[in-house]
Amino acid sequence: MRAQLAAPFEMCDGLARNLPGELETIVANCLTHGRRNFVELLYRFADESRHVIKAFQVIYHNDKVARVKALSAEARRVCRAKLGAGRCDQLSAQTLAPVHVVPASGGNSSG
Repeated sequence: MRAQLAAPFEMCDGLARNLPGELETIVANCLTHGRRNFVELLYRFADESRHVIKAFQVIYHNDKVARVKALSAEARRVCRAKLGAGRCDQLSAQTLAPVHVVPASGGNSSG
């Protein structure tokens, strides 16, 4: 009898074309790609992007602490959960919150 294996983790940049068709995976989108997109938006959405970039700073710092301490994979997971859970939860809530979009003025007015 073969043991049932858990779904593998898939690290990718979030593009739909990178997702496997029929293979069930746990998708872990690449933080570096995600952060880069916020850096690119910094000039247009300074406050919002800066907030997210600072959250990444905390996450990366916590990861560095775990690496320096040479923690096992399980210990790193626990460390990240303790140190970054609040920040990640806050970002998730903000990401899922409704967004109010103000349409750009095209110079035309109906009046």
